[in-house]
Amino acid sequence: MSCEHPYVARNGTTFSGRKMKYVVHCSSHAGQVGSNYLTPTQRAQQQIRRLKELLCTTRQDLEQRDTEILRLTREVVELRLFKASLSSPDERSASSDAVTVREADLKTSQDVSPIVDMVDDAQKSSSPRHHAHIHHRHAASLHQQHLQHGSSHHVMHVSSEMQSSFADSGHFEDLTSSSVHSKDSSFTPPHTHDQACGSDEATGADDCISLEQYEMQRQELIRLYEQRIEDLIRNQDANTSEIKRTNNDRIEALLQKLAECNTRYADIVPDYEHAKERIRELEKQLEDLQRKLVEHEEKQKQMYLHMYQKGQEAERIARADQVLELAHRAPQNKVSINELLHQLQSTQDELENIRVRVFKAAECRNECGSNHALLTAKEAISLWVLGARKTIYRRLLEAQKNRTHVDPEVTLQFLKSAVYYFLTDKENSQGHLQAIESILDFSEAEKQTINKARTGK
Repeated sequence: MSCEHPYVARNGTTFSGRKMKYVVHCSSHAGQVGSNYLTPTQRAQQQIRRLKELLCTTRQDLEQRDTEILRLTREVVELRLFKASLSSPDERSASSDAVTVREADLKTSQDVSPIVDMVDDAQKSSSPRHHAHIHHRHAASLHQQHLQHGSSHHVMHVSSEMQSSFADSGHFEDLTSSSVHSKDSSFTPPHTHDQACGSDEATGADDCISLEQYEMQRQELIRLYEQRIEDLIRNQDANTSEIKRTNNDRIEALLQKLAECNTRYADIVPDYEHAKERIRELEKQLEDLQRKLVEHEEKQKQMYLHMYQKGQEAERIARADQVLELAHRAPQNKVSINELLHQLQSTQDELENIRVRVFKAAECRNECGSNHALLTAKEAISLWVLGARKTIYRRLLEAQKNRTHVDPEVTLQFLKSAVYYFLTDKENSQGHLQAIESILDFSEAEKQTINKARTGK
């Protein structure tokens, strides 16, 4: 819903007043629906949660860096203590405030190993706090050097060179002592000038000896630092190699498992495809069998219907024969058409009842699977048709015995039915043959000849 009034809150919230009874959502997220839509409060809470997560992550990073700084500081303190233990007791105070080995090397010598450069670079890039600490110490050392240089600029050239080397190596006590000696020598009276020159020469010799000692100590400290750094690097390389070896072993184990899985998959895929093909074949066979079953049931229904129609036809013939027989036996009694129709309807009802009972018996047999308790529908209909035909033939014979003249059309119809069933119903062919012989009035000799001919076949 768009807002068309100037009284909409500008802080992303919604409100309503006395004149504004509806809450208006003017945010860009108002068009969203479903789980994507968030109210201003929900969006603010989501932003707060995200900022809290970032704050926690930053705090963890700071804690890790502080821990690293403490570790490096501890190592520096240990190295200083180790350096102090190697120095003489008179020089410990001066060595604790001296500049680092890296600074001394830049001013006096160029023989330091590149490993020291790597350590100094790592310390410079470790943290901002460490940068500030190093900068402060460097400024203090430069200030002290400036003061010492201003106090001793009037001494001899040899003494100044020795003093500069002392200042570069970080030993300020010798510088102070040398400056004091230089002042004393500069203000001596003329009659003590020779003694001052002799004392200056002795002091210069002592300074040369102490300079050599300091240089040896510096080289020894550098060697110890390099050795320790090499040990640390060696340990780090060993740990890295061990981790790599462990990871390689795990990767090899995983690759072996993957190869086994691929092998099993390759073995299973053909069986799976074969099973799918077999399932498709069985489905096709099932469809064919279902189609054949439907066709078979349809054929059975057609056969049962055909037999039922034939049975009805035989029954109609029998009823017509019965009507004719009644008409010949009692010509004086008049039979009305209504009575004949009533008898015909009764006969049809009986046939319908018989058909229903036969189909019920067939369904019951199919459901129960019993072949002995009930007859099949085909057998029941065949027996019923056979009984009906026998009844027709019997009535025909009785009519021939009782009356001298029979309608030729009726006789032809019975003969046609007898010949048809004689040719189609092989199981009851003997009965149909006897009916044909009776209708055609064969003699006994002719009947015997026919039987012999059938037996010979």
